[in-house]
Amino acid sequence: RVNGINAPNGYSLRVDDTGAWSVLQNSTALATGKLAAFGINQWHNLSLSFKGNSITAKIDNTTVAALTDTTYRSGYVGLAVTSYKCAQFDNFSIINNSTSTPTPTTSITSTTPTPTLTTSASPKPTQDSSGNLALGKLATSDSEESSKGNIASNANDGDNNTRWCTADSGLNHWLKIDLGAGYNLTGTEVMWERALKNYKYKIDVSSDNVNWTTSVDKTNNLSTDQTQRDSFTANNIRYVRITVTGLETDAWASIYEFRVYGKSGPAQLSPDVNHDGAVNMSDVIILAKVFNSINGDGRYVAAYDLNGDGAINMTDIILIAAKFNTLV
Repeated sequence: RVNGINAPNGYSLRVDDTGAWSVLQNSTALATGKLAAFGINQWHNLSLSFKGNSITAKIDNTTVAALTDTTYRSGYVGLAVTSYKCAQFDNFSIINNSTSTPTPTTSITSTTPTPTLTTSASPKPTQDSSGNLALGKLATSDSEESSKGNIASNANDGDNNTRWCTADSGLNHWLKIDLGAGYNLTGTEVMWERALKNYKYKIDVSSDNVNWTTSVDKTNNLSTDQTQRDSFTANNIRYVRITVTGLETDAWASIYEFRVYGKSGPAQLSPDVNHDGAVNMSDVIILAKVFNSINGDGRYVAAYDLNGDGAINMTDIILIAAKFNTLV
């Protein structure tokens, strides 16, 4: 199942010493990208796995592409390099992924630049070691293709072969992750269903699932990369929502994996500011006395900054009002 140099038609994973890679069907690129330069005289681990119509490509045990194609179902496996180039190969293996899921072991080292390699293995991701806060957390959406099993929880299960998809081709459908607690976020990463397609989107964050702030606005996105990473800073965030605002005519909102990165946020403070067992006007009065205190005055901010934004302000009072007359 390979399309090497002068090889039969099929699929191939190709790389060169600059770090550029592509997944091809015959000569048609299904996905492309670029990593750090490979250099020469270094071993690298490459794998290309198949499950039904799903194709997953990995470089040095990192997934670079997860896509679907129905053109070929069986064939030969092989290795190839471009003309007049030299490369060493080791641990080449072909594994039946219906019976086992071993760690891929095919490696190459190049002695002159621009090696091109195609190989096959069958790793299936089972966990995320990169600090993905969304992994396995509660995922919901306003639409899902449940008849085909493409439900919201597929988008953060750590498996690049499962996906969330909407039930129609409409715009402004959303997927939301409840992180379960407040975190200080540093960014997100989305792996779309289809490579070389343009998806427009925005990412909103919230600490309470009521008040939302847009952290990423790609409603005018031009990229066709299958995996897109966005960096931003947002503190004490529990809910992260991605909304698909634009699609090409033959695409639906569909995501293999939606990852969220960051670290633990501040401890969640109780709206019962005076700890009398109830949320009432006494708590509001306490905050009113230190209103507009900012991060420099640690006495008040550490004790009463309910939403973790570094200041005592009306937002904190609103959080109290929302639980007014509630016993705690």
